[in-house]
Amino acid sequence: MTLAGGSVDTAEGFVAPGPNSFDLPPVFSVGNFDVTKPMLQLLLAAVLVFGFFYAAAKQRSMVPGKLQFIGESAYGFVRNSIARDIIGSRDFMRFVPYLLALFFFILLNNFFGSIPFIQFPTFSRAGMVYGLAGLSWVIYNVAGIRRHGFLGYLKLQTVPAGITGAMLILRWFHWSSCRTSSCARSRSRCDCSPTCSPDTC
Repeated sequence: MTLAGGSVDTAEGFVAPGPNSFDLPPVFSVGNFDVTKPMLQLLLAAVLVFGFFYAAAKQRSMVPGKLQFIGESAYGFVRNSIARDIIGSRDFMRFVPYLLALFFFILLNNFFGSIPFIQFPTFSRAGMVYGLAGLSWVIYNVAGIRRHGFLGYLKLQTVPAGITGAMLILRWFHWSSCRTSSCARSRSRCDCSPTCSPDTC
């Protein structure tokens, strides 16, 4: 007998639910392609987010109605509290549409876990989160390379701010001398400097 949550009560005793409890059966199939509940929720969330902001911006006026006010408040929250505070005041505006859509898309999919008759948080499936994280990672790196060039962006990602070329060379020589001398002298006491490799102690 199958219990709630996918657990099974057999003649031998209770079998606890496992990862297979989240393998949902398809809602319907198109040829050999199975459409599951999380897929439909992703589509529903995209339609709802687009539909809400389209309706809020459709009839703009100097004195906003309730829907326009809610839409402008949501837009202002993402623009001011997320984009401008994190990205900075120079280049944040071109990323606001992406951040607005991403924020409310994720929020709505998480709310699905509390809505009756849906009651399944879409992003409990890790693969969907990996997809959005990968998209953000690509946008972040492409924007950085376009702004600073490939070598400039690589330097910004690997060298701490404020470190000049001469300081970086001196630091490299310090690391080299630490590995060859300091750790060798302290091997018997095993109290290497934090900059030394522990493997040499």
